[in-house]
Amino acid sequence: MEPIIRISNLSKIYRVGNEKVVALDGVNLDLIKGEFCCFLGTSGSEKSTLLNVLAGLEKPTKGSIKIKNVSIERLNEKKLAQFRQRNIGFIFQSYNLVNYLDAVENVSMPLMFKGASKKERIKKSIVMSSLMYFLLMSLLTYGFKTNIPFIILIIVDIIGSYSGKYSPFFYS
Repeated sequence: MEPIIRISNLSKIYRVGNEKVVALDGVNLDLIKGEFCCFLGTSGSEKSTLLNVLAGLEKPTKGSIKIKNVSIERLNEKKLAQFRQRNIGFIFQSYNLVNYLDAVENVSMPLMFKGASKKERIKKSIVMSSLMYFLLMSLLTYGFKTNIPFIILIIVDIIGSYSGKYSPFFYS
């Protein structure tokens, strides 16, 4: 079975003054559709760097990243943004919510980028938020704010499943 994500000889090197800092060095990984993957390590072990490069938020120094057989490191910024919108979902540790929007408005943002009307966005977001309230009760100990990114990803994934697309999820 062809991997949905293939990382080959991936490296990321930062320059700090005259010093080179090797963050990633020759990483190789294949993920098949439906597999779950967890990157574990201490603070500073470059888990976030790997996820940022894998999601196209940072360019690798060398190596290749293929998601759904597309070499994302070769895409220009516009094509990369379009690819991320259609194929990648994110959950950030800091939530990255828009503070002046309420929960339903934050949940509905991916639908806005997909061209849904405001009425459709609000309706779907309320339905999904209501469902997720009951499905994610165990996560409520962290507060409702923690659930909003999960609801966003589930909405994106449900929309993708209706269109036959699959969205890898990244947590950073």
